[in-house]
Amino acid sequence: MRLESALYSSRSGIDAHGLAIGVVGDNIANASTTGYKAARSEFQDLFADGYDGRSSYAGPQVGSGTAIAAVRPIHVSGGIDQTGRELDAAIDGNGFFLVGEAANPSLTRDGAFTLSADGLLTTNTGQSVLGYAPGATELSPINMLALTGLVGEASTEGTIAGNLPANATIATPPANPATFGAITSAASYQTTVDIYDSLGATHPITLSFYRTAPNSWTVQAHVDGSELQGGTAGTPSQLGTNTTITFSPNGTIEEANQAASSIAITPTFANGSAAGNITLNLGDFVQFAGPGSTTSVAINGKQAGRILSYEIEQDGTIQALLSTGFRAPLGTIVLGDVTNEDGLQRTGDNDFSQTELSGTSRLLRPGEESAGFLRGGSLELSTTDISREFTNLVLIQRGYEANSKILNSTSDLMRQTIQLLG
Repeated sequence: MRLESALYSSRSGIDAHGLAIGVVGDNIANASTTGYKAARSEFQDLFADGYDGRSSYAGPQVGSGTAIAAVRPIHVSGGIDQTGRELDAAIDGNGFFLVGEAANPSLTRDGAFTLSADGLLTTNTGQSVLGYAPGATELSPINMLALTGLVGEASTEGTIAGNLPANATIATPPANPATFGAITSAASYQTTVDIYDSLGATHPITLSFYRTAPNSWTVQAHVDGSELQGGTAGTPSQLGTNTTITFSPNGTIEEANQAASSIAITPTFANGSAAGNITLNLGDFVQFAGPGSTTSVAINGKQAGRILSYEIEQDGTIQALLSTGFRAPLGTIVLGDVTNEDGLQRTGDNDFSQTELSGTSRLLRPGEESAGFLRGGSLELSTTDISREFTNLVLIQRGYEANSKILNSTSDLMRQTIQLLG
């Protein structure tokens, strides 16, 4: 080993420690980067064979310096910060979000998602977040506008229960009333319920009850004429025909009279929706002394709505919360889990790419097998530990300075040797 070998050793030490300082700087720079995994520099020694290519031994074996064998991101989970933002998501456990192209997705732990102009769930860099559409099993971008929940559903049946006053005055149902006031003044009891048409529009229906004889009641259903094709605004239009409810002496409807205690209505609304066909069951009404009341209304169908907010659930399901109070599933975020996380290649934008060393990612729903759960309204913090990085910086800086001194000293010695030989 000649004197100039010290030049190569010190130079390699300077190069390696310079790269290690860059790694520390990168970690510190990303102390606030969502889902960032701090990396470490892994040094290895360089060694030149002690033989000079001949059969004889050339001298003692001395190393040739050092090099960075790997810059290894440490894949441990960072802390979880509750942001309250509805499109933020953190992985509590193993796995990665899958983003980009479904055929060759990138992996990331950055769950700060947003919406693209065409309604796709994306990362901040515009990559599509991948998952399953409702009922599907193939990986695809999640379309936040593909909502069946925004479409209304027509009412077809309902059950209304309450009490009709047993001591009400005997009344006669009016024929073809001109105003709702005329109906109200004649009715023994009234209640209003909402039904939905095929477009999701709401229509208030007035049910009027008339005590026509002891234990016998007649029921009529009316709607404002403006709601129907050919109707007149402000004028009540009767839906269906009169229905008779017969009570037993104990104030209940006997089983034999249950089937007849319903009212069928088939409205044709003016808004272009499909003709309605609705049966309202009144068999749960009772007749007792006291005021009339409606105790429960259960009518199927739903109103068309608009999206008020989103919610990401633990199992990855994304729910749209609608103005109607309903929830509509948009899809499920899918996680990728690789055999060897150390084999992933960092590609920037908080992403990793799969390699032969990492293996191909398995597709798992959050909470399934080894995959972690999702925390909606939260983000995973960077794993950079500032105090540890500054400690590392001091140690690496000393190594850099020491190698620089070796280089300078060796240069001086070689210069002196050349002068002596010259």
